[in-house]
Amino acid sequence: KRPTIQQQLTKELLEEFRRRKYPFIQSPYEADGQLAYLANRRLVDLVITEDSDLIALGVGTLVYRLRGGGSDDDGILEANNHHYNTSN
Repeated sequence: KRPTIQQQLTKELLEEFRRRKYPFIQSPYEADGQLAYLANRRLVDLVITEDSDLIALGVGTLVYRLRGGGSDDDGILEANNHHYNTSN
């Protein structure tokens, strides 16, 4: 089975983090509470998630909707209510 565009983007992003030696934590399941705890105590610089649930938990530096190919918001990253077009 081929990976989805979102899975491929996630894989590439994590590979880039490793290449640049950025420390990161990856959760395979729901971890909203734990991520909010880390972010709100400034123990992490950024949270990347598939949805916007962490906004309600007060996470200030949040990237969500990392998508590509075939979705209405193709090539868009949303971070702190700022929209960045990533399709070039």
